[in-house]
Amino acid sequence: MKRKSPGPPPTYSESLKITIAHEYLTGDQGYGQLAKKYDLRGADVVRGMVSWYKKHYNQEQLPPVKQAAVAMSTPAKEVADTEKDKQLKEALLKVEALELLISNAGKELGVDLIKKLGTKQPGK
Repeated sequence: MKRKSPGPPPTYSESLKITIAHEYLTGDQGYGQLAKKYDLRGADVVRGMVSWYKKHYNQEQLPPVKQAAVAMSTPAKEVADTEKDKQLKEALLKVEALELLISNAGKELGVDLIKKLGTKQPGK
């Protein structure tokens, strides 16, 4: 007997993938912890995002956050982590707001404003 699949896997925004991959590569949290933090299906989703990031972006561009975090004392690190979490949440809200703005503008104008990957532009 075949099982029915729960539907197509969710699609995550590129900005979320980059954020989670950066957090994994520069921080001290594991796949499972990040999956729980961002309410993802499981650690394998985070692992996939990290491998996607490694394929698409140069790792040498990563800031050396890991070394700086180790040098900090525990209270200073907690304050820095709290500030980083706040900045991350603000950045994610901005991205979400901009994506929503683009979507609504496209609906109001009746024009698809988001370029689909792999499509040819007319006249080019």
